[in-house]
Amino acid sequence: MTPSDCDGPSAAADLRALAAVHAALARDLRRLAAGTAPSPAALAAAPVVSHWRVGIRPVPALIGLVDGHPLLPRGPLTSSELIVLDRSRGFARTLSRWYVLGTAAEHRDG
Repeated sequence: MTPSDCDGPSAAADLRALAAVHAALARDLRRLAAGTAPSPAALAAAPVVSHWRVGIRPVPALIGLVDGHPLLPRGPLTSSELIVLDRSRGFARTLSRWYVLGTAAEHRDG
């Protein structure tokens, strides 16, 4: 999933869709934590993955220097998955928390 750009023309619709996806995930995780497996109907409607394995895929993240993080010391940061980036209002939301955007890194070609 790519981060939603709050400055884009479809920002509100993108954010609503993203919220719905995350709300469904949160609901399912709460049910699993309570010991409730997916219903037979939910599994019957789910796609089948054959020849499956667990893989790793890169996701967008904020990379930079962080200050004021509740868990990490001041210094280099690679955040959790970047969900929302709003350059014009100066904030970002990752999977785990909000960030205030300071000065952006200079773009370098090649």
